[in-house]
Amino acid sequence: MSALPSYNVILREAVDLLVAGSHDLHVLHVPGINNSVANALSWADFDHALTLEPSLSIHQFHPYRRMKSGDVFSFIRKAAHYLFDLN
Repeated sequence: MSALPSYNVILREAVDLLVAGSHDLHVLHVPGINNSVANALSWADFDHALTLEPSLSIHQFHPYRRMKSGDVFSFIRKAAHYLFDLN
């Protein structure tokens, strides 16, 4: 199992999550002609996808990255200050 180098980390993390949770994953191919919204998204034709499905919400993708322990504590501290308005 492999992907382009920039995607290998994401692939490994996804497999780790699937294995840890005892999930069973099946991938099916649906031809673009039968799934026009997914086809438009796969070609980054977002305007066309929104025309086909006006309620679609498209957001920028930010790949997961595992935090170092110091980053985790920093994130928790910042989240606590934000959530509980700590000064």
